[in-house]
Amino acid sequence: MKKQILSQKEIDYISRLPKNLKSNEKNLLNEYLQKKYKKYYKIIYLLYNKALTNQEKKSLRKLKIKLEELIEIWNKYISKQEKKEVIDFRKKALENIKVDYCLTKGIYIGEDIVPKIISKFLTKAIVIINKTSFNYFNNIFPSLNFKKVPHIFIASHLDAKILEKIINYAKKNKIETVIGIGGGRVIDYLKFISFKSNKPAIAIPTSLATHVYASPKIHAGGAIAQLGFKKTINGEPPQIAI
Repeated sequence: MKKQILSQKEIDYISRLPKNLKSNEKNLLNEYLQKKYKKYYKIIYLLYNKALTNQEKKSLRKLKIKLEELIEIWNKYISKQEKKEVIDFRKKALENIKVDYCLTKGIYIGEDIVPKIISKFLTKAIVIINKTSFNYFNNIFPSLNFKKVPHIFIASHLDAKILEKIINYAKKNKIETVIGIGGGRVIDYLKFISFKSNKPAIAIPTSLATHVYASPKIHAGGAIAQLGFKKTINGEPPQIAI
């Protein structure tokens, strides 16, 4: 059995550290963790701050982890700079398309822009949708023809195993984007899959009451909760919302 970098006692201690700290308190905590754990500080930071899968936690805790793997995970979860591929993704999505309003970076309002944008990606996309939206979109936007989409999932059919398979498939194959069409639960699934697979997300919310398309928070319900996550996860907002 591989020796762990951290004992279970230390892991439990870190997980119980207070999250809602003032900036000066956070600085003091970070200084303490850096002094105590030195070269393993980034691992501590990941365990403390971010929602990792059990497998990611397991690999991070062991000495066998390579520096390159740690840097990759660090960049994926911590780096706040917008990547060039995200900027290029938005450019491709909006090429030759006129939008009426841009509420903020990546959030667009316009007439008939939904099929124009997502039709560019459907053959290389994973689509998460609910039953009502599936029927509605087929009637309103027949040109989309969801039957041609190779990877489409009804949100109510998802469980933990299917969710993990979707994430692994997105990681290993030439998937350009993950598209979510529906209410809050659908958009939470969208953000979770996008966050874990590192693929850009397009959110098409069907409820005006939901704000999840503009928030980095992911509510851990349904299949996400089955994976062991509780309450909310610090993720990323979709790269595009329509």
